[in-house]
Amino acid sequence: MNNNFDHPDGPIPTNVLKALRDHLTKIRLSAARVGADLQQAPNDRFEQLFKELINVISQAKPEKVAQLKAKMKQPLLIYKQHPAYRSFADLDLQNPTALQKMDINKIYSPLLVGFRQNYVHIASPRDYDHLTPQTEHKGLKFWLHQVKCFDETGSGWGEWGEDEIYMGAVATDENGESSSGGLFHVMDFDDGDRKVYNPPKQLQYFNIHEGGNTFPKVYTMTLALVEHDWGNLPEWFNKLLDEVKGYVSKCLASLVGVAIGSALGPLGALIGAAIGYAVGAVIGWIKDWLGDENLGTASFQATINSYSGNWIATGTTLSPIRTRDYTGDDSLYRVFCQWELIT
Repeated sequence: MNNNFDHPDGPIPTNVLKALRDHLTKIRLSAARVGADLQQAPNDRFEQLFKELINVISQAKPEKVAQLKAKMKQPLLIYKQHPAYRSFADLDLQNPTALQKMDINKIYSPLLVGFRQNYVHIASPRDYDHLTPQTEHKGLKFWLHQVKCFDETGSGWGEWGEDEIYMGAVATDENGESSSGGLFHVMDFDDGDRKVYNPPKQLQYFNIHEGGNTFPKVYTMTLALVEHDWGNLPEWFNKLLDEVKGYVSKCLASLVGVAIGSALGPLGALIGAAIGYAVGAVIGWIKDWLGDENLGTASFQATINSYSGNWIATGTTLSPIRTRDYTGDDSLYRVFCQWELIT
């Protein structure tokens, strides 16, 4: 029986997206406080990380620190009037604990009562005792086959140098638990260059039995491409990536009334999509602050409906090779990836 399939991530429901945006705005305002040299909030991991970013840039390109801090603190000038910050308009951000005390889920939880009732408990148990061991798949791998540059960053004629391209990967499993493999250097690209991984590069392995016999099981891979030349930024970015995906998972699970680590079914897909959205937003801020080329994020999802089924599209343990395009300012990159069921 072939009943497993891969697909793009689905839409995030409106009120969940509104809550997610406010959680991201909270992080953005933490950065603004750091950029303005305000008294650091106690035990605020994001403020600590944004302080580290300033230190990284001060070592790599000290002449850029003033510009970085000026861009980071811009929301402090507009948050009381700008509609994007309306939930925070009454806060005194000079107060180091004001953001920490802000309970965003309390605002949105009443709006999601119907969502929780109709959406959460879709994953259901199934009896697979009748399956023999050789018919069961044990795991799911995600492979990177290649990255191709159709057009490097810049404006056509007169482009200078190569693009130093890095990739970051965040994995979210069927229980909403996420992990990141860190930012790694792909290669330096000119127009028409491609990096082919032969054999393919394994970006993630999921144990599909980990969450018990509840289906469907949804797995998400979010891949980010960035171009940079800022010293030790990849090491710092890995820390930020870990913090963002952990924060988003915890906040959304609390918002919809489930525990990370439980059988989430389609909610696992929602949390995976939300993490992808959040990573894309944060990379956008960094691009704006530093002038790096943000090529964006893209997600791949797989839905597993049984341990014994192969992929609907191929009838085998290998999914089709899927592509995602990444576009920046006058640039185009394409990644080629594939899922594989492992017995």
